[in-house]
Amino acid sequence: MTDDTLKCSRCGFCCHYWLNGKFKRCKHLVRLKNGNTLCRVYKTRLGKVIDYNPITKKNITCNPRLSIMFNYKGCPFNNPLWEDFKDETKLTEATD
Repeated sequence: MTDDTLKCSRCGFCCHYWLNGKFKRCKHLVRLKNGNTLCRVYKTRLGKVIDYNPITKKNITCNPRLSIMFNYKGCPFNNPLWEDFKDETKLTEATD
């Protein structure tokens, strides 16, 4: 385990992305019975293609948490310079 996995609260919010007007949950994100999440491809996730955006004609790839400049409730990687993510219910209701 690395330092980031030890600190992560495993909410899974940073494993969502915006596509076609709604949030989608990464296809590698698994929700456990206790409500926590984990990534099936954690060790090789960064840079991995997770979807395709037909509007921009570009692949959507997994990026480090620190490149997602939103604060999520309880996330140890939050930064006071970032904006708080306002509507986390959109993430909990996101589709695969």
